[in-house]
Amino acid sequence: MYPVKRTRQSNSIDRKNALLKWENRNCVVKFAQTVLARLLPDAVSHVERYAEHHQDLPGWTPSTYNKESAQMLRKREALLGWRESFGNLDAAINLTWLQNDQYFSNFRKYQPPSSSSFMGGAWSSYLITRKGVSGDLAYHFNENGAFTHRAELHAAWHHEKMEGELSFSPPASDFLNRLRREKSDIQMQDTITIAPLGNLQITPLVRAEKLSGPTLGSLRFDRLRTNGDIGWKTTGSLALKKEFDNGWQVYGSKGSYIRYPNFYEMYGNGFGLTRMYDSNGKAVTLYPEEGRTVDAGFGWRGRLTEKLSGDFRLTWFQRDTKHSLVLYSTPFAATYKNGGPATHRGLELEGTLAFGRRADLQFAVTKQNAHFTGDWSYWGFPASSNTPEKRFPGQTIKAPNIPDIVANIRLNLRFFNNDLTTFVEANHVGRVYRENDAWENPLTTVNLGGSWRLAKSGPDKGLRLSFGVNDVFNRGPKQTMGGSYAKFKYSYGRCRLADGTLVSDEVWGSWGWNQNMIDCFMASFGAPQNGVDYLKFNEEYDFKRNVQYPRAGRTFYATLNWTF
Repeated sequence: MYPVKRTRQSNSIDRKNALLKWENRNCVVKFAQTVLARLLPDAVSHVERYAEHHQDLPGWTPSTYNKESAQMLRKREALLGWRESFGNLDAAINLTWLQNDQYFSNFRKYQPPSSSSFMGGAWSSYLITRKGVSGDLAYHFNENGAFTHRAELHAAWHHEKMEGELSFSPPASDFLNRLRREKSDIQMQDTITIAPLGNLQITPLVRAEKLSGPTLGSLRFDRLRTNGDIGWKTTGSLALKKEFDNGWQVYGSKGSYIRYPNFYEMYGNGFGLTRMYDSNGKAVTLYPEEGRTVDAGFGWRGRLTEKLSGDFRLTWFQRDTKHSLVLYSTPFAATYKNGGPATHRGLELEGTLAFGRRADLQFAVTKQNAHFTGDWSYWGFPASSNTPEKRFPGQTIKAPNIPDIVANIRLNLRFFNNDLTTFVEANHVGRVYRENDAWENPLTTVNLGGSWRLAKSGPDKGLRLSFGVNDVFNRGPKQTMGGSYAKFKYSYGRCRLADGTLVSDEVWGSWGWNQNMIDCFMASFGAPQNGVDYLKFNEEYDFKRNVQYPRAGRTFYATLNWTF
């Protein structure tokens, strides 16, 4: 009947990287370039029709499915930096430049002119340029007194410019195809150490930020001032830390923050992630995300035996957000939008165990929960006629795309005077909610790898080979959905196997004759005849759904690095 084994299509990537860097005690110069070309697989649909899941079946190439959507990207960045110390004063300045030229095409699926695709569905082109300057000052004073200080000042200015063109942009669209904005930051903090209280550290921090525009990519700013200039915003925090002689420490902080939407969130990436616009093609501008954070924890560092040492930190954290920026997925595309007020809290444990110089074990695990608060949220589809409050009465609306647990453990082993380092690690990602009652099932993968220094020309210089394999047991492509997206039932009619013709329409449901003809053809595709002229399906079958974008699976890699 249907092929059981599926293969992710359009899974090629060609990447070329180059990095040039020169550094001495006072100066650093760096230039990097990445050139990338890759084919992109279609998403696995969550629509109940099985014909919507044919994109990874061998030989299935109708025009409605795409096997050649492609992304081409060239990214170049440069850094010129200087640093110096003048007694108790440390100073540094950096000049940065970045250019990102990105193009996406999807003509095999959407042939323009067409009105059936979302904005940017057939092609998109972005050219993003960013240049800036930043400076840092740090001054130590009263180093031997009861109150010691390390006062720090950071200032930065960046100018960003984006030029973009997209297919299917409606005439009424008020998106800016050429967007320019400037970001200014000033941050001051003072780390105060109080010796009479056992070297208690108190660190107050004040930050002022300004984004001048137009800032959010639209010709109209109905939520902000008409010129789009948000003006100066002030945030800050207060952190405390106390270390004890026996290796223990306690710490905590409380503060506020603001985060402005970036170009990626405003304009998408050209494939599967699009601009946020309403049914008339008008731009939907985004609020900056604002919120408050708090965390507290304790830790320990010391020696357990003569050869065994270790450390750990256990931290509780919470973030309360207004206008949270969330990735909002629909059956057609995805976009970023303000999801409403939200709370994100969790517990994080991280640490290491070192067995002399030959081996060490690193581990980290984060357990977290994120949900919307208040009486409303944007999350849910379709939001206009079927709000989350109606769809999930009495339930807490979960924030999407945040795993409930993330864990990593890695064992490093060193040989031949540390010239050869090998590792084995396991990664676990728990449920990732896409809907309030639908999630990606947990995924655990195992990686192996190593690094071998082939030639030495200095303490940190020479020729080094890195190699390994990710997802050794090829678990990624087998990941499935859980909850309401876990599976669906499908029933069939009567097909003539010789030519895939639909003879009768007995138990097909309500999807229509044309859809049934397609499924009849697919039922006969590659099916063994065994002397049977007709094949009748009169029962329901369960199909498990893959995640929307199945993971790549087992991947081998090798990199040769020369440092001189």
